[in-house]
Amino acid sequence: DLSEITLGKDASLVTKENGTEITWISGSTPTFIGNLVNGVYTLHEVASPTGYEVTTDIVFTVNDGQIIGETSVSGSKVTMIDGYILSDVTISKQNVLGNEIKGATLTLTGTDLEGNKVVFDLENVGLGKDASLVSKSSGSELTWVSGSTDTTIGKLKDGTYTLHEVAAPNGYVVTTDITFTIVDGKLTGDTSVSGSTVTMIDDYRLTDVAISKQNVLGSEIKGATLTLTGTDLEGSEVVFDISKVDLGEEAKLVSSSNGNELTWISGSTATLVRQLKDGTYTIHEVAAPSGYVVTTDITFTLVNGQITGDVQLDTDGSIIVIDDFAVTTTTTTATTATNTATT
Repeated sequence: DLSEITLGKDASLVTKENGTEITWISGSTPTFIGNLVNGVYTLHEVASPTGYEVTTDIVFTVNDGQIIGETSVSGSKVTMIDGYILSDVTISKQNVLGNEIKGATLTLTGTDLEGNKVVFDLENVGLGKDASLVSKSSGSELTWVSGSTDTTIGKLKDGTYTLHEVAAPNGYVVTTDITFTIVDGKLTGDTSVSGSTVTMIDDYRLTDVAISKQNVLGSEIKGATLTLTGTDLEGSEVVFDISKVDLGEEAKLVSSSNGNELTWISGSTATLVRQLKDGTYTIHEVAAPSGYVVTTDITFTLVNGQITGDVQLDTDGSIIVIDDFAVTTTTTTATTATNTATT
């Protein structure tokens, strides 16, 4: 009898007339159903709220005004409890080439559907190979250092989460935050979200390096044939983009296409090679200008955009490659004349 139903706050009645089944949508307070006759009743959840699992049926008995049932029954109250939908999320830290990179310090925070901060349980964290956990106890911020494989964080409630990069690995720049949402166990977000995986991509740290060819007097000299080669942090040969070379005045580019060796002829001002990855590089002089001798190779390293190594830098930060003057040796032969007198 629908007249015996007192709906809770915000609840709504689905059933429109008296019958053998009553259906309603729960509210923020309990719903009261009066004058139930003796018998066996089944409370069944047709659909659960967003973020919750449908629970099992509750069977209870009404006998002479007493309600009898399992632990869900207390006095005249039947309590049906829904468990949260819990999801596993995989976090992948990659470079622009799609390779997993280790050494990034990452944090994950979140807010559940009720607006409460999510508390992360460290026991539910499956660290990737070579990854390490920074957080020492369960809390509202989970921090770890990425490894060479992805990390999985298990049993997350529905809600909104933010993945933040605190520090990037050497050779990379910190990227922007990624926000994703879990709704009924499904992840949604931008292009960084696919299935149950969130992929955060770091760009390479790129550095412009100027190379100055000078003599021992500090004057720029043109006509030296130079090559630049390098190996990045992953051990791969650096590919030089000839469109990223700003030739010095009167300098000439010898390389005609992108490749692992950049060759040019020095001019009267320094040449700038732009957007180099962190790694180890070698400047080699193939041929010296007339009047100079070929110098030894110069090896330098880029670490987080800084030049390190046994190199000499000009006041503007240019790497100086110095040629000694060629020394010319002149041999002089002296002739002595002898006069003989006859008497």
